[in-house]
Amino acid sequence: MRVLIVSNLYLPYWIGGYEQIAGWVAQGLSDLGHDVHVLTGRGPALTGKPGITAGLDLDQPALLEMHRGNGIALPGGLVGGMKRHVVNGANFRASRAAIAAFRPDLLSFWNASFVTYSPLLAARLAGIPAVVHLSDVAANPFRNPHRKSCRRRPMRWRLSQLHPRKLPPPKAV
Repeated sequence: MRVLIVSNLYLPYWIGGYEQIAGWVAQGLSDLGHDVHVLTGRGPALTGKPGITAGLDLDQPALLEMHRGNGIALPGGLVGGMKRHVVNGANFRASRAAIAAFRPDLLSFWNASFVTYSPLLAARLAGIPAVVHLSDVAANPFRNPHRKSCRRRPMRWRLSQLHPRKLPPPKAV
């Protein structure tokens, strides 16, 4: 199987753990005989590495520097924010080019932060199935940024709460 792994950051550039997991998965798939290619952001440490295209519109070293400093703050105001979080034409084109060149059977998408969902749109338009790994806070609906408001007792769901109609009592057997 031919697998295109798309990740905003990729080893040796990393902030958390998903970048390392993406690398392990790429290596594991390759060890099992699959043909794996990685599409990621730019970084001099990736130049000339086989199987890696550093073509996404993201400067990995600069992002790491911001993260280690005063936090990540990218320029551009509203337009820049839209480009980094909603749609990015450059990343869409880079994804389309990587799909056309590599011809994957599957796109494995690791993190949308600062990349947007442009690679997923490119895969969809090319008819390539995709799997998304929610291993970070980007688009993770299960992460609650308002922890203080969740100190209440956990809500216990019952079938009657999900379906308001009264259910008949179970029959004796």
